[in-house]
Amino acid sequence: MNASIQIIGMQEFIGFLGKMADKTHSIVENEVFKIASDFRNKIIQGMKDTPKNYEGTRRLRQRAKRIYHYPSFPGNFPAIDTGRLVGSIKISKEQEGVMLGSIQDNPKYPYYLDLRETVSLRRPWLNEPVKEWMPGANIESKIIEGLRREL
Repeated sequence: MNASIQIIGMQEFIGFLGKMADKTHSIVENEVFKIASDFRNKIIQGMKDTPKNYEGTRRLRQRAKRIYHYPSFPGNFPAIDTGRLVGSIKISKEQEGVMLGSIQDNPKYPYYLDLRETVSLRRPWLNEPVKEWMPGANIESKIIEGLRREL
């Protein structure tokens, strides 16, 4: 002898769960996007606040139209003067998650500034700072807070 239980409205309930899953995914993605935006803003502020090396003409490089570029000290964020690097830092929602990175490819200096082998020439601005900020970002708690607020 078999017993069966029929739940009336089960199809509607399964549909509701599917909608909740979609909404939950959207909330998590938005919270991660906000965190990436905070990282982007910190990077840009770091570039604006970096100490410039004004000493010695050896470190001074002349650019076109008599615009002078004073580089930052090694180990600091790169010094900015044209805004191309800052303008290249983009955040996008991708299939695999939220991506934070630079789309600057001409010239390729963002890559070389961040990952140079020669320590005296390095100006880490993306990889190292984000790795340092990750533990203190409280990503999980911000996502849970977002879910509680929206659901």
